[in-house]
Amino acid sequence: MSDSEDCRYTLERIFAFHDGVLPQAEVDEVGAHLMGCEGCLDAYEVERVMRAVIKRGCNVEAPASLREKVRASLATA
Repeated sequence: MSDSEDCRYTLERIFAFHDGVLPQAEVDEVGAHLMGCEGCLDAYEVERVMRAVIKRGCNVEAPASLREKVRASLATA
């Protein structure tokens, strides 16, 4: 693969890499690429920071009435 193909391959898998859902062979490939490519590592870091910010800001529990509506909706689905 060329450098641009390696980058495209890596960037297409960044979300799955973060989520821990890639097969081990792809984890190894993406990890190795990130170690040697500053541009892709930057994209990885942006995603990591964004997820941390979202996680920190999303710690509010949904109101009981909303939870019940969702449960009822799921029960009839």
